[in-house]
Amino acid sequence: MEMDLEQRLQLAIALLQSDATISMRAAAKTFSVQPSTLSRRIKGQKPKQEAYSKWQRLSIAEEASLEATILHLQHWGWPMTINFLQNFTTRLIQARGDTEPLGVNWYKGFLKRHQNLKTAFSRSLEGCYRRDSTERMVHPL
Repeated sequence: MEMDLEQRLQLAIALLQSDATISMRAAAKTFSVQPSTLSRRIKGQKPKQEAYSKWQRLSIAEEASLEATILHLQHWGWPMTINFLQNFTTRLIQARGDTEPLGVNWYKGFLKRHQNLKTAFSRSLEGCYRRDSTERMVHPL
């Protein structure tokens, strides 16, 4: 399993705190992170997602919940369209009392923050059924 940058940074910080003899550069090299990034994080700089969260319309928890919803719908065979995503999110923020509309390219930032999601053109279900079925499956003997 490949670790993301934040996990590697936390492991490097834990290593530095537990072993006073190791240098910052050695810890950074061990976990494949930039020494400057590790240094700034030790000095108290927040991760990018936390630092910019006050300018985002949804909280980190709300975005994680929205991402989980998208993945569940896709798993069930109902992929969420960009239009549905924007309408769903608009209703969510309006329920909190935020009446300003989302930006035209809001979804692009959302997809950039959640890299395990991507856009794709959908295919017709009938075509998929036809392609994946065989004569035996359609007409069992």
